[in-house]
Amino acid sequence: MLKNFKKNPSSWQFALGATLIWRAIVTVITIFGYFLLPARYAPSDLLAPIWQKNFLFWSAANFDGRHYLTIASQGYGYTDGFPLFAFFPFYPLLLKFFSFFFGKDLFLAGQAIIFLFLPLSIFFGNKWLNLKEYSKKKILMIDFLFLFFPGAIFLNAFYTELPFLLFLILSFYFLEQKKYGWASFWAALASATRLTGIFLTPIIFWQTLKDKKISFFKKLELSLFASSGLLFYMLYLGINFSNPLLFGFSQSSWGRPMGIVLPTATLLNYLKTIFSAPASLSPLNHYVIVVEFFLTLSALVSFFLLWLKGFRKKMISPVLVFSTLAFLLPLLNGFLSSMPRYLMASLALFPYWAEKINKKGKKIKGFIYAIIFLVFSSGVILFTRGYWWG
Repeated sequence: MLKNFKKNPSSWQFALGATLIWRAIVTVITIFGYFLLPARYAPSDLLAPIWQKNFLFWSAANFDGRHYLTIASQGYGYTDGFPLFAFFPFYPLLLKFFSFFFGKDLFLAGQAIIFLFLPLSIFFGNKWLNLKEYSKKKILMIDFLFLFFPGAIFLNAFYTELPFLLFLILSFYFLEQKKYGWASFWAALASATRLTGIFLTPIIFWQTLKDKKISFFKKLELSLFASSGLLFYMLYLGINFSNPLLFGFSQSSWGRPMGIVLPTATLLNYLKTIFSAPASLSPLNHYVIVVEFFLTLSALVSFFLLWLKGFRKKMISPVLVFSTLAFLLPLLNGFLSSMPRYLMASLALFPYWAEKINKKGKKIKGFIYAIIFLVFSSGVILFTRGYWWG
């Protein structure tokens, strides 16, 4: 299996081995964090008592994870006065489905999803990169950047990130092979998992428009199919709560404004906070704001250069279009919080960053990798100890 790590990153042995090693690293970092920071979160009552005894188990359901457990066990409604409609339904449905195999134990269901979906994401992600003719060395670099990205801790949590990214990868994997039916199927699941999944619909439609073998009616049918996840959720909200757009209107209850805020205003506000932090802002929260700002600025510059390169070559990839839209949606709401995990869906960034890092010398590469690992580790510790991280 170890030989396959370098010889064939597109193999299932690599995907399984990388998953086990990565999860072992996350566990070690989590244990280390126990001795660094006091806990600031409590286990969810929806977890079985046995899992509430050790934070190594229940910390996977911190923050939004608790809300997904609530939806999976009790359905949609309100929790502590907050509407749960902002959280899309497919991940809670997955939790509920998998729980039937484990005596309705939601913790085991969530862990089963991680153990199944993470190696599948690595396997099909690398298969897709192989189709795009990336070298084995570059695929390994992309894997490292992805698995140790600041927001990658959410791949190990009861969040939508992992299933959404698997559906996203599978949709692009089949789109690359012009298998539009399968691409639309996974896009439909993506749009039922996260709002940004709907951005796959226009991309699939645009790709089918260029295929003269497909009738226009079929192209519309595929686009409708790709968006069906969101459409069914809207239908559910309309029937049961008389408002098909309730997922959007609920955002304000969670501190997200309904209007559009210019990115320049958001970045300037964050700069002011970084250089003139209020006395009430703790050093840890200040650090998180710095990371969010740096990641957002890096993404902005990277997208600008990627689009510039695309225009020069007169070739804009579908992945770049989706990645940009997935980045802009949270950016335009006036906050950079959660940007570490939102950027995980901007798949076009990781090959670009891998290419740039690969051009550096050995010492600079080692320094960059060390910084990446340290920031990732800090995110693991903060999240598992109950401090806000993305």
